[in-house]
Formats: sequence, structure tokens, C-alpha cells
Amino acid sequence: MHRTPFLVASSIAVLLTGCSGEEDVPSSPGNPAAYQRIAGLTFCSGLQKEFDVAMASVDRREPGDALRAVSLTYATYADERMKSLDCY
Repeated sequence: MHRTPFLVASSIAVLLTGCSGEEDVPSSPGNPAAYQRIAGLTFCSGLQKEFDVAMASVDRREPGDALRAVSLTYATYADERMKSLDCY
């Protein structure tokens, strides 16, 4: 059974669910909870998974789609976090 559709659906649900932001979360499009989740990850494998899910969402959306832009921002944030932890 493929978990990717479930993970993508979960990620999109997070995008659409509002919550209050925190000061350590970047001022970027999307849900502050997604940035908090990424910021809280300390394992490269977890960050890679976040990146992969976000990029899968990007790949399924047309350029100019608002959710594509949000997903790309999540992927970029996960990538920056991986770099800061010397994951690669």
C-alpha cells in the first residue's frame, strides 16, 4: 500500500487548517504549524520526508497554483533546515 497519497493529503489538510503562529516561524505562505513541524525536526530522514512530500505536491500542481507555491516554500524551508543540520 502506498502511503504517499495519504501523506500528501495530510500535508494539504495541514495547509488548509488554520492555527496561530509562533515567533520562530518564518513569515511565509501556508500554515505556521507546517513550519513549526519542520523546525522541530532534528533528524535528516524526517526532514527529507517533509521535503519529498512537499515536492510531490509541487509536481502535481500547475505553475501559478497557490498550493504549488506554498508546497514549494515548505520544500525550500525543509531543504534549508537540512543544510543547517549538515544533512548533506
